[in-house]
Amino acid sequence: MKKFTRSYNTYIYSGQIFDLYHGGLKPCIFDIETTGLSAQRGNKIILTACLIPDRKGVTITQFFAENPYEEDRVIMATMDFLKDEGVDYLITYNGLSFDIPFMKQRLEMKNLPYVLNMYEFDLYNFIRSNTDLKSQIGSLSQKNIEQYFGINSNRKDVISGRESVKLFAEYTLNQDSVIEKIILTHNREDVLQLCHLLSIIGRNNFSAALGEPDVESRYDDIHEVTYSNSNKVPNASEPHGASKSSDSNAEPIVSNHRLDAALAQTGAGLPSAGGDLTARPRLAAGCLVITGSQLRAPHKLSEETDFAINANIFPETASSISAEFIKENCSYQIKIPLEKHGNSQFLDIRKILLRAESSEDDVQIKYAELLRESDNLINDYLLLVNDGKELHREINLFSILISTQLYRNI
Repeated sequence: MKKFTRSYNTYIYSGQIFDLYHGGLKPCIFDIETTGLSAQRGNKIILTACLIPDRKGVTITQFFAENPYEEDRVIMATMDFLKDEGVDYLITYNGLSFDIPFMKQRLEMKNLPYVLNMYEFDLYNFIRSNTDLKSQIGSLSQKNIEQYFGINSNRKDVISGRESVKLFAEYTLNQDSVIEKIILTHNREDVLQLCHLLSIIGRNNFSAALGEPDVESRYDDIHEVTYSNSNKVPNASEPHGASKSSDSNAEPIVSNHRLDAALAQTGAGLPSAGGDLTARPRLAAGCLVITGSQLRAPHKLSEETDFAINANIFPETASSISAEFIKENCSYQIKIPLEKHGNSQFLDIRKILLRAESSEDDVQIKYAELLRESDNLINDYLLLVNDGKELHREINLFSILISTQLYRNI
């Protein structure tokens, strides 16, 4: 097995609304190359690429099998890398359907001592679920999307994924360095181009991709972000984790409730509990219902503690919260009855906020502070539906807070 590393002076997307939910979590843009499409039929992983942020930009690390029998080494090296780098979540293109299930299946079939159960943001899934690009351009393949957004000419590779399979079969026979370079370049360009795509599509809080102008967003440069007074967000033109000092002219975080809704309802939903849960909120029959998965990034796993738990919280009254955490399938559901007045729905969150603010949990404190700042928190009552209109920002922030609080306190 060979390991390759290359650095670039570019940055993983950072945006105001996206960072409300993903800020503070370390991302990795991830892609695999295989000998075929079916892990169950014995196709193997022969190359992985991990693009992570650093203080100077991003670094791409690749693990390459010199023959199909080195698949174990590639997978183990990749999992160790994710653990050692403290990666909290993966960014992929169609990884929800291919890369991640393929990795999980090969881990299980090879009986390797690793668990891949991380939060993932799948840009393909987001585009397919929330835009009309398919009707405009047909195939939503990554290269087709790159062409639509005008960055396909940036690619330095000359092959497709299907061609890389044939080339690898040839490489195993002759170890040709030219073929090796061609395969590596294709894999590396996939994650680098995905990094660029996310920044382009995410411009102005995804407003163009979502089909509606973001009238409250007053910046034009793709890398510029503004700050609220109490919640600074990293600038996309700065290294991950860096931030500016706030000033008196800082603009408030923009309101784009379509993006809040899209992020919550796409794929796994929102990261909660610092990436240990997913959260997909919905309103149903006078209740806020939150469903999701119990997760754990590799660097948070330990031999002594399972990442999934079994627990039940039974309601004491008709207005009490109920919850069920199921270890067997790593799922959970929380049900919160809402009060109603006319076409509006709300709930009293005073005790929940006080409990969060007195905890030592950074996630609870962060989302309690954000809810305190909301104009829709009135005398400790949080408005979730205002005159028939769902307030997606408040729904999302509260869902993350309560799911984190229940999970942490069980």
